[in-house]
Amino acid sequence: MTLDVFIEHPVPWTEDGRGLPIGNLTSQHFANFYLSGLDHFIKECLKIGGYLRYMDDLILFSNEKKILWDAAIRIEAYLRDNLNLDIKKDALLLAPVFQGMPFLGFRIFPGVIRVSRQGWRRFRRKVQHREDSILCGDMDEDQWSRSMASLVGHMKHAHTRNLRAAFFIGKGQKGG
Repeated sequence: MTLDVFIEHPVPWTEDGRGLPIGNLTSQHFANFYLSGLDHFIKECLKIGGYLRYMDDLILFSNEKKILWDAAIRIEAYLRDNLNLDIKKDALLLAPVFQGMPFLGFRIFPGVIRVSRQGWRRFRRKVQHREDSILCGDMDEDQWSRSMASLVGHMKHAHTRNLRAAFFIGKGQKGG
């Protein structure tokens, strides 16, 4: 079996020949594989010491704006010339770290990670969906437990203990 089976498999909600389902494990593997050259370019050619990437989201750190602006221009050229990719115009953020960096549903500050409003809304929606699924029999107790552990585990990356406690205690009081 070749990778063509995955790549060419039709996805109902996309145009022919366009993309893989978001959230699919193959998307993560292909993003890591396809963008590995970018990682090397940033670390070895641009020599950016503070760099991290998850799939197509990346953060670069420097004490000098000029270094970051130059890196942004060179990364955009690398992606266009080598990978036939474009950066969304509104996706580039250059800001001091004390303002917090949005990343993967969190807002990262020096010394603290907070969940973003959008990340918190998404968490609450997913919890509600899990509750609906177990109540209507689409999910058994073991599946529900593992799924909830995953959701809560993700939230634990941020300072959300009191937020989670208030949310789940409040849900318990509403339910009886």
